[in-house]
Amino acid sequence: MKQKLLKLLGNKIMLAAIVTFTVTTAILSSCTKSSSSGPNYAALFVGTWTGSTLCSGATGNNTVTIDAGSGTNGLSIPGTVGSGSCLKSVTENGTASATSFNFPSQTFTDGCGNSYTLSVSGTLNGSTLTAVTTASGSVNATCTFTGTK
Repeated sequence: MKQKLLKLLGNKIMLAAIVTFTVTTAILSSCTKSSSSGPNYAALFVGTWTGSTLCSGATGNNTVTIDAGSGTNGLSIPGTVGSGSCLKSVTENGTASATSFNFPSQTFTDGCGNSYTLSVSGTLNGSTLTAVTTASGSVNATCTFTGTK
Protein backbone atom coordinates (compact mmCIF):
# COMPACT_ATOMS: atom_id res chain seq x y z
CA MET A 1 0.00 0.00 0.00
CA LYS A 2 2.85 2.34 0.85
CA GLN A 3 4.48 1.67 -2.52
CA LYS A 4 1.21 2.32 -4.34
CA LEU A 5 0.78 5.61 -2.45
CA LEU A 6 4.37 6.68 -3.25
CA LYS A 7 3.89 5.82 -6.94
CA LEU A 8 0.63 7.81 -7.07
CA LEU A 9 2.25 10.73 -5.25
CA GLY A 10 5.26 10.60 -7.62
CA ASN A 11 2.96 10.69 -10.66
CA LYS A 12 1.12 13.72 -9.23
CA ILE A 13 4.40 15.52 -8.55
CA MET A 14 5.59 14.75 -12.11
CA LEU A 15 2.29 16.02 -13.56
CA ALA A 16 2.49 19.18 -11.43
CA ALA A 17 6.08 19.79 -12.62
CA ILE A 18 5.07 19.40 -16.28
CA VAL A 19 2.09 21.76 -15.86
CA THR A 20 4.26 24.31 -14.02
CA PHE A 21 6.92 24.17 -16.75
CA THR A 22 4.31 24.58 -19.52
CA VAL A 23 2.60 27.52 -17.81
CA THR A 24 5.93 29.21 -17.04
CA THR A 25 7.05 28.83 -20.67
CA ALA A 26 3.77 30.33 -21.92
CA ILE A 27 4.05 33.29 -19.55
CA LEU A 28 7.69 34.01 -20.38
CA SER A 29 7.15 33.77 -24.13
CA SER A 30 4.31 36.29 -23.95
CA CYS A 31 6.52 38.79 -22.07
CA THR A 32 9.20 39.32 -24.67
CA LYS A 33 10.27 42.92 -25.11
CA SER A 34 9.68 44.50 -28.50
CA SER A 35 12.91 45.71 -30.11
CA SER A 36 11.14 48.12 -32.44
CA SER A 37 11.48 51.75 -31.42
CA GLY A 38 9.59 53.11 -34.39
CA PRO A 39 10.38 53.85 -38.02
CA ASN A 40 13.84 55.02 -39.03
CA TYR A 41 12.97 58.20 -40.92
CA ALA A 42 16.61 59.33 -40.94
CA ALA A 43 17.43 56.66 -43.54
CA LEU A 44 15.36 58.62 -46.09
CA PHE A 45 17.70 61.62 -45.80
CA VAL A 46 21.14 60.04 -45.32
CA GLY A 47 23.36 60.37 -48.39
CA THR A 48 24.84 62.89 -50.80
CA TRP A 49 22.36 65.19 -52.50
CA THR A 50 23.30 67.09 -55.68
CA GLY A 51 21.49 70.24 -56.75
CA SER A 52 21.54 73.99 -56.60
CA THR A 53 21.53 76.57 -53.86
CA LEU A 54 19.94 79.99 -53.93
CA CYS A 55 21.67 82.10 -51.32
CA SER A 56 21.07 85.83 -50.89
CA GLY A 57 20.31 86.24 -54.58
CA ALA A 58 23.23 84.14 -55.90
CA THR A 59 22.75 80.63 -57.31
CA GLY A 60 25.33 77.86 -57.38
CA ASN A 61 25.56 74.12 -57.95
CA ASN A 62 26.76 72.04 -55.04
CA THR A 63 26.24 68.92 -52.95
CA VAL A 64 24.89 68.44 -49.46
CA THR A 65 25.90 65.42 -47.42
CA ILE A 66 23.61 64.24 -44.64
CA ASP A 67 24.91 61.60 -42.25
CA ALA A 68 23.16 59.42 -39.70
CA GLY A 69 23.29 61.00 -36.27
CA SER A 70 22.69 59.54 -32.85
CA GLY A 71 19.47 57.72 -32.10
CA THR A 72 16.98 56.17 -34.51
CA ASN A 73 16.06 59.42 -36.26
CA GLY A 74 19.20 61.48 -35.65
CA LEU A 75 20.92 63.29 -38.51
CA SER A 76 24.12 65.29 -38.81
CA ILE A 77 25.48 67.64 -41.45
CA PRO A 78 29.21 68.34 -41.59
CA GLY A 79 30.15 71.87 -42.65
CA THR A 80 32.31 74.87 -41.92
CA VAL A 81 31.99 78.37 -40.47
CA GLY A 82 34.26 81.32 -41.19
CA SER A 83 36.56 81.81 -44.13
CA GLY A 84 40.26 81.89 -44.97
CA SER A 85 42.48 81.38 -41.93
CA CYS A 86 39.38 81.55 -39.67
CA LEU A 87 37.70 78.51 -41.30
CA LYS A 88 36.57 75.88 -38.78
CA SER A 89 34.83 72.52 -39.31
CA VAL A 90 31.52 72.05 -37.50
CA THR A 91 28.77 69.43 -37.35
CA GLU A 92 25.10 70.34 -37.05
CA ASN A 93 22.79 67.83 -35.34
CA GLY A 94 19.10 67.36 -36.05
CA THR A 95 16.18 64.96 -36.18
CA ALA A 96 14.17 63.42 -39.00
CA SER A 97 10.45 62.76 -39.08
CA ALA A 98 8.22 61.25 -41.78
CA THR A 99 9.08 63.56 -44.73
CA SER A 100 10.93 66.39 -43.01
CA PHE A 101 13.88 67.17 -40.79
CA ASN A 102 14.87 69.91 -38.38
CA PHE A 103 18.24 71.10 -37.14
CA PRO A 104 17.43 73.57 -34.35
CA SER A 105 19.50 76.74 -33.90
CA GLN A 106 23.07 75.93 -32.97
CA THR A 107 25.82 78.47 -32.38
CA PHE A 108 29.38 77.88 -33.58
CA THR A 109 32.55 79.95 -33.30
CA ASP A 110 35.10 80.07 -36.11
CA GLY A 111 38.88 80.03 -35.68
CA CYS A 112 38.96 83.82 -35.15
CA GLY A 113 36.25 83.95 -32.49
CA ASN A 114 33.39 85.07 -34.75
CA SER A 115 29.99 83.62 -33.81
CA TYR A 116 27.51 82.00 -36.22
CA THR A 117 24.05 80.72 -35.36
CA LEU A 118 22.71 78.20 -37.87
CA SER A 119 19.42 76.38 -38.25
CA VAL A 120 18.30 74.05 -41.03
CA SER A 121 14.90 72.64 -41.90
CA GLY A 122 13.95 70.53 -44.86
CA THR A 123 11.40 68.40 -46.62
CA LEU A 124 11.44 65.44 -48.95
CA ASN A 125 8.88 65.49 -51.75
CA GLY A 126 9.22 62.30 -53.80
CA SER A 127 12.94 62.16 -54.56
CA THR A 128 13.55 65.92 -54.22
CA LEU A 129 15.09 67.35 -51.06
CA THR A 130 14.57 71.01 -50.19
CA ALA A 131 16.59 72.41 -47.29
CA VAL A 132 16.53 75.96 -45.94
CA THR A 133 19.52 77.15 -43.91
CA THR A 134 19.33 80.35 -41.88
CA ALA A 135 22.53 81.95 -40.60
CA SER A 136 22.84 84.88 -38.23
CA GLY A 137 25.64 86.49 -36.27
CA SER A 138 28.83 87.20 -38.19
CA VAL A 139 26.90 86.41 -41.40
CA ASN A 140 23.19 86.96 -42.01
CA ALA A 141 21.73 84.90 -44.84
CA THR A 142 19.00 82.48 -45.82
CA CYS A 143 19.93 79.80 -48.36
CA THR A 144 17.66 77.27 -50.05
CA PHE A 145 19.09 74.03 -51.46
CA THR A 146 17.07 71.83 -53.86
CA GLY A 147 18.50 68.50 -55.03
CA THR A 148 18.27 64.75 -55.54
CA LYS A 149 20.47 61.77 -54.58
